[in-house]
Amino acid sequence: MKLIKNLTQKPAHANFLTAIVALLMLQACSDDDPVSPPFFKEPGTGEFFRLKDFGEVDVIPQNRQVRVLVRVTDSVGFGITNLEKTDFEVLENNIDKVNDVEANTKIDPDSIPFTIKTVLLLDMSRSVEGKIGEIKTAVKELIQAKVPEQEFAIYTFDSQVELIRDFTTNTSELLSAVNALEETGLDASTNLYRAIMEASQTWQDNISIEQIEEGSMIIFTDGKHNADPGLQVGDAINAIGEKSVFIAALDGPNLDEATLVEIAGDESRYLFASDVSGLANVFLDIQDKILTQSKSIYYITYTSPISVPGNQNLKIFIRDNRNPGADCMVEKTFSTNGF
Repeated sequence: MKLIKNLTQKPAHANFLTAIVALLMLQACSDDDPVSPPFFKEPGTGEFFRLKDFGEVDVIPQNRQVRVLVRVTDSVGFGITNLEKTDFEVLENNIDKVNDVEANTKIDPDSIPFTIKTVLLLDMSRSVEGKIGEIKTAVKELIQAKVPEQEFAIYTFDSQVELIRDFTTNTSELLSAVNALEETGLDASTNLYRAIMEASQTWQDNISIEQIEEGSMIIFTDGKHNADPGLQVGDAINAIGEKSVFIAALDGPNLDEATLVEIAGDESRYLFASDVSGLANVFLDIQDKILTQSKSIYYITYTSPISVPGNQNLKIFIRDNRNPGADCMVEKTFSTNGF
């Protein structure tokens, strides 16, 4: 019995040290620090998801409402659109808000007004002469597949870049602009990099709780840059920045696939048609990817139970996500001042 007593009782100096450590920890945590115990998340065995947030957490103090936008994509950056509330883990100071009835957590990807900007950048140089009629047909199939909240702008390029139709949702006007494209007497030069630089500046992505406006550029070409030797591929890529770009490539003797994949940013954004008859399917495949991307932003809201001022910790996961990287989650802090 004496042995057991010695094993279960702490020496006096151990109790003193424990008290000192606890005091130091309390002093290190000011009122403004998130109250969040240590947290570790093991990778799951399910699908691979990447999570991205858009700026600060939005709060409505009088309602203690916390609001945040999160995009969920797969391993190559394509949007995931079929997630439900039960697929998410929403933790406030490591306490689950999805299963907290009082928190009234909602996951709603459709409650924010959304505008999809789509730029068509069409190579109309001499190498496609004789195919313009079929190219027009493919482009018109793409336009007819647009959704009501989608705005198209049409640019063409050879040695020069020309705006054919600025952003509009009017399908008839877009189809008329395509029908009016010249089919003969085309220029032999291809100023691809200049065209990308100009067209990529025609929209800015703006993603917020009030309004989502996001764009993509579809570049059609069968060749490579052979005009304006002062421009390099890096100039085009720098102009694109983080904007979304897809390549619709048509097989041809001058097609520079390696450079086009570099411009697209990933092989999955480079779509190839071996014949002009397959171009419509390429355009429609890209359209499907754009629409999927537009629906991959999730609007997450819940009511916080906290009624004292300070900074709180928010973590958002997808359950059983096998992504081991830092983008397996979103972690933010928000203020409860005024709650």
